[in-house]
Amino acid sequence: MQEPSALYTEIERLSALWENLDKQVKDKVFDLAVMEERIHKAATEKAKADNKYFATMRQKDAADAERKNLQRNLDKQVKVIEKLAETEKSLGKQIVRLLFNADHRMT
Repeated sequence: MQEPSALYTEIERLSALWENLDKQVKDKVFDLAVMEERIHKAATEKAKADNKYFATMRQKDAADAERKNLQRNLDKQVKVIEKLAETEKSLGKQIVRLLFNADHRMT
């Protein structure tokens, strides 16, 4: 009788260990599912952050291009204004010279 009792005790011990192991496996599977969900959420958030970053960089590049374009236009306009001022000065001198010559002819 002692031998079957020892076998039953061993079977009960193995059954308890098996149940414990089964519970641990289920817990690990649940933990893995939670971790995979976290990884998925993190990947989604990273993709959103990347999209925002690249959109911001495109806006920055567009603003830089616009700034450079405006600066080129400003430089061109400054040159035109300088040329206009030189022309105005030259015309003023011509008017003074013509008036001076006309004055001298009359006298």
